[in-house]
Amino acid sequence: MIYLAAPYNHSKFWVVENRMRYVERALAYYAAAGVSATSPLLMHHCLNTGIKLPSTFEFWEKLCADYWAKCDALVVLTLPGWKDSEGVRKELSWAKRDNKPVSFLDVKEIYPR
Repeated sequence: MIYLAAPYNHSKFWVVENRMRYVERALAYYAAAGVSATSPLLMHHCLNTGIKLPSTFEFWEKLCADYWAKCDALVVLTLPGWKDSEGVRKELSWAKRDNKPVSFLDVKEIYPR
């Protein structure tokens, strides 16, 4: 199963919402191809709507690590800000530590031409 990583936090709400639409689209892209993929970001985002749980990676790290343990590979959705994301950096370090493959998915790849 693929673990899909992407940046989440941003000072502008609409940027976070836009990022989540791209994550949803990327997961649909994999589902359409018959590939199992998951992203803890969607659960985080859904749970954070109305309840306002912390949005720091420190708070969500255990949940993300539990998902990671079940996955075979990491795919980073290269949205603007991915290189600066604390969560993405940590997820990349897990992949290196666990010797799991890493690939990068450009947004252009998930939209039909």
